[in-house]
Amino acid sequence: MTPKKSQITLVFFLFIFYTNSFGQKLIPYHVSEDVSINIPQEFSITDTLGQNLIKAFIEDEIILIMKPEKKVDAYIEDKDELLKFYEGYYDGMLDQSKGQTISKEFVQINGLFFLKSSFKTKISGANKIWNNYILLLNKTPYSFLMISTPENNKVEFFENKIIQSIKLRKDLTSKNQMNTNEEDSQAYKIGELVGKFFMYALIGGIIVHFISRKKNKDS
Repeated sequence: MTPKKSQITLVFFLFIFYTNSFGQKLIPYHVSEDVSINIPQEFSITDTLGQNLIKAFIEDEIILIMKPEKKVDAYIEDKDELLKFYEGYYDGMLDQSKGQTISKEFVQINGLFFLKSSFKTKISGANKIWNNYILLLNKTPYSFLMISTPENNKVEFFENKIIQSIKLRKDLTSKNQMNTNEEDSQAYKIGELVGKFFMYALIGGIIVHFISRKKNKDS
């Protein structure tokens, strides 16, 4: 078999593998006029306490994309201030969920700065891993999440097939992540409030979901 045919065969095999293994295709979805991402074709959209939530599943894992309806007014003049906002957001999520950090780092995707993190919590007595990417863009925070079990953590699929599919409006740069209005509040404090409110809006529904799935499996 020639190298070119081998490559075609490999690509076809991977496509079949992902489609069969996870039961559904990934399709592009416009989260906003600034951001689009590939998500499983069967998904739902809800509005919870002013948060727009997109939810989908890969077997027992939950894929979540969340953004508030309103923009946030955090003073961010440079990369360091942006990191403070992300740290506050992350700490708010961790505090509200009683989670424990596994890893956390500042990363770039398509020229923009994200906070990539992983932490563990217990939901209804079961251990869960939260893989999360936080993005602040044009005063709107986005959270891209996968919640999974430690035994079946599809982090490579999440990162390679979903996170790496993120596309941004062509004219956007890291400058669109800054806000130099000095009347606005400190980055960390605003981030912490947003992170706590995010978890407050999310975690009740997640608990109900896992309880109902457990009952279905036990029955």
